[in-house]
Amino acid sequence: MPFWERGLDAVVLTHSDTDHVGGLIDVLDRHEIGVVVDTTASADSAVFGECRDRLLAPSAPMVIARQGMVIDLGSDVALEVIWAGTPEL
Repeated sequence: MPFWERGLDAVVLTHSDTDHVGGLIDVLDRHEIGVVVDTTASADSAVFGECRDRLLAPSAPMVIARQGMVIDLGSDVALEVIWAGTPEL
């Protein structure tokens, strides 16, 4: 991705461990996000709390991942949720 690009079609929050969400705060500060794909995972950490607060701000639509869900990202690109630890649709 070129350094001048400031948009991401999707951000997928796979789980709430600090090693996964720690860098997401900077991504949210620097990029416009098309859609946030989240699970129902949560953690008791300051990093996850800050990340969750920013994700809940009205910046991008959020969808909760469900097994079998297909998210249309446009330009003939789709994201299929194979497994999300959540019930099927």
